[in-house]
Amino acid sequence: PGLTAARQARLFRAWESGDGDAAGGAGLGLAIARALAERMGGDVAVASAHGAGSTFTLRLPLGGPG
Repeated sequence: PGLTAARQARLFRAWESGDGDAAGGAGLGLAIARALAERMGGDVAVASAHGAGSTFTLRLPLGGPG
């Protein structure tokens, strides 16, 4: 359903969720995904509009054969 700006700010914290209910939300998954992406020089981001939906983006620098 989309996320408010306040919920987006908390989404990548461990044991947080999009709807404020940790039992039914992200738990550790998004926090771990972002931490792994950052260790590889990338990022995980969310673009969301409350009531319109969300898009998650994973960016990783994947170099070709060196």
